[in-house]
Amino acid sequence: MRARLRPVVGVLAATTLVMGLIGAVEVFVTPQPARAAAVTDFEAGYIISDSVMYDSSTMGAAAIQAFLNTTGAGCTPAAGNTCLKAYVESTPNRPGNSLCKGAYAGASNDTAAQIIAKVSVACGINPQVLIVTLQKEQGLVTASAGKSAATYARALGFGCPDSAAGWCDPQYAGFANQVYSAASQLQRYAANPASYSYRAGRTNTILWNPNPACGSSSVYIANQATASLYDYTPYQPNSAALAAGYGTGDSCSAYGNRNFHLYFRDWFGSATQRPPFGVVDLVANSGGQAIHVAGWAIDPDVATTPIQVHVYVDGVATAALTASVSRPDVAAAYGRGAAHGFDASVPASPGTHTVCLYGIDGNGGTDALLGCRTVDVVNRSPVGVIDDVRAAGPSAIQVRGWAFDPDITAPIDVHVYVDGVATVALTALDPRPDVDAVYHDGVNHGYDVTFAATAGSHSVCLYGIDGDGGTNDLLGCHVVTVP
Repeated sequence: MRARLRPVVGVLAATTLVMGLIGAVEVFVTPQPARAAAVTDFEAGYIISDSVMYDSSTMGAAAIQAFLNTTGAGCTPAAGNTCLKAYVESTPNRPGNSLCKGAYAGASNDTAAQIIAKVSVACGINPQVLIVTLQKEQGLVTASAGKSAATYARALGFGCPDSAAGWCDPQYAGFANQVYSAASQLQRYAANPASYSYRAGRTNTILWNPNPACGSSSVYIANQATASLYDYTPYQPNSAALAAGYGTGDSCSAYGNRNFHLYFRDWFGSATQRPPFGVVDLVANSGGQAIHVAGWAIDPDVATTPIQVHVYVDGVATAALTASVSRPDVAAAYGRGAAHGFDASVPASPGTHTVCLYGIDGNGGTDALLGCRTVDVVNRSPVGVIDDVRAAGPSAIQVRGWAFDPDITAPIDVHVYVDGVATVALTALDPRPDVDAVYHDGVNHGYDVTFAATAGSHSVCLYGIDGDGGTNDLLGCHVVTVP
């Protein structure tokens, strides 16, 4: 039921790199000995999942700004340069269109973070994709001395074809224009896949380098998001580029898609398989034989589909729940629908237990520990009151009162003993709103029964029967004389 847990991926220390230009000229990186661990997890045909590429909800402007501040903490701008974390630009309003369906609200002093956030929402592209592309294109995120206005003008290399020897189309110049144009282009690839060179769901021939003499290989591209990366940067890393990690390979190496993979992985986690996430709202005693668990869980890769939550009690798999209960608060916060809640009771013996809940990955990837709690399971005895025990005419006794088990909301049985002999078994389910007003355990807990009895004096005792199989409770005894 539970797979190996995903390790937390640390954020890379900020360093200055010159990246290969996506959709532009592949610029070869200088050696990085301290960061030269070979890349062993790059899949040429599956660089990024569709769900990751088109998830615009991963980061808002504040989170993006915090990331730029932290990752670019070492940036002190040289004369004439600007650090990405401090970049501002006046931006125009942009109405929605067929590719970027949302409107972009311009501002006189949009920060880089605000531009990225607003473009991601307008165009439906993950802001993390845009951040990584800014880094791999121009090294903007980690530049220790900032970058010049000319570099910001071509920030994502959009409109800067390989064949143009460094020239960029001026109609796409400007940081905000570059970010918007690149995001729009990623949607254009998806909207018109047959119009571009690289196609999902089939084998494609992909070059190793802008120099055709370096050769190529056949790659089966698994999905549209990966095809879009190749449409934007039409090269794959060769074995030398992968062996070099972030460093330099050989004369036939290209780095754009390798660096996209590395920066995304090291900054934001896997671009192809994200773990579930969620919150454990409640782990509480639910009677002498059960534990009440509640919360929510989402797999961002299957965002609107409910996933399973597995419950372990003292390390033993105990229950498999489906997180499909409506949670409008979760929908409002994460924009992935409301059917992600869970609320259930799982079996447990009396005593102290450790309860751990896991979100189960919807695509068979690594499951996620949502949290562990310690809970004491206590079986509480029934409570109740005998309101009246009296003779009900010749040869009959009437008993009236209420009883309930605080561990459950269902009506419980009440057993009547006359002179020590089990005489009547009844269910306390008559409406008693006065009891509910005091104990808040439901209305249907009353009883009022008349049964046959011989003439004479009798001892009548009533017992509340524990709904969880625990200890029954003596509600009381009365002496009554039947005429």
